[in-house]
Amino acid sequence: VELAEAKAEVDASRKSLEEERRSSSRLSAELVEAKANTDAAQEALEEERRCSSQRDASYAEQVCSLKERLEDERKKAVESAKDEADIVAKLEERITEAESERDGVQIELQTERLTLSVLEADLAKAKGDAEEAELSLIEHNASYAEKVCSVEEQLEKERQTVEKMHERISMLESDRDN
Repeated sequence: VELAEAKAEVDASRKSLEEERRSSSRLSAELVEAKANTDAAQEALEEERRCSSQRDASYAEQVCSLKERLEDERKKAVESAKDEADIVAKLEERITEAESERDGVQIELQTERLTLSVLEADLAKAKGDAEEAELSLIEHNASYAEKVCSVEEQLEKERQTVEKMHERISMLESDRDN
């Protein structure tokens, strides 16, 4: 009876260990996935930064070009005094268009900067999630190690009990033979 109970306890311990191993494997997979997501978010952020930098340079060139055009138009207006009213009206219209275009470029630049900020926040969250998953795995592994030690101790006790029972059986058989 004691042997059957010991065997049942050992079987239950083995099942518990197998469940712990599966849980540890699942957590490891989740950690790998979280790290992969973090890496992907980091790459997306870097790509967005490169693109944003290129757009910033392009926008700066456009603004500079628009300023040069604006200056050129103003110089032309001063040089040609013919039909001043018409020329002034046309120049004002061009200036307004150039300023409107410049404002549009600046709005796009601000939008890109906001997008970059959102991506940086997403990256920070992904890093936090990965760290949280890693801590959970570490805690789980520590708990698992404690359970393994406990089960090993229990198995050793059970082996000793079985050995004592074998000795007792041998003694009984010896007594019976005598």
